[in-house]
Amino acid sequence: MDNRRFLPVLVPSLLTLAMAASWPAAAQLSDIIGGSNSTSTTPLSDGQILEIIHTINDAEIKQAELAMDESEDAQVMQVAQMIITDHESSNDQIEALEDANDAIDLDDSDMSESIADMTEDAYEVLDDLDEAQFACAYLMKQEEQHQHGLDTVSKDLLPSTTSAEVTSFLAMTSTKMEQHLAMAKAARESLPGCG
Repeated sequence: MDNRRFLPVLVPSLLTLAMAASWPAAAQLSDIIGGSNSTSTTPLSDGQILEIIHTINDAEIKQAELAMDESEDAQVMQVAQMIITDHESSNDQIEALEDANDAIDLDDSDMSESIADMTEDAYEVLDDLDEAQFACAYLMKQEEQHQHGLDTVSKDLLPSTTSAEVTSFLAMTSTKMEQHLAMAKAARESLPGCG
């Protein structure tokens, strides 16, 4: 019996379950990392906020480079290339903000370390998939991560920033995350067996 006919139904369900463990729900993330929903009274510094976005950028770039290597699907490659370009640009903007403001030094936080761990777990899951499973899983993960990124910016980062420049940067970052989310969703919905 040819079990490949079950892949379009089985793979998205299994991947959703497997990947759900790699990035907790937004409320749980805030509780873990001391965001606005937690009991922590220590607000994030602007340097920590920028490091969080830098951590997200690096993880997205790494996953997108994997997608460029692993997938032959034109839409997946288009999404991955846009993510690489935009997140590299975001890293350049972070560097410029840090260079222009002596009061801002990138600094790790529990949140940036937690995000780094979770996105590395997601990368490892994606890296273990074969090409037939990869495209759907990658696009699903991009949707999930970009939605969590939007939630993190609005609930945890924007309320903590003290700088107009960082606030403006976060607003631009949110716009790009929304574009990435929409593009990943449209590409996923067009993939046979992944919609």
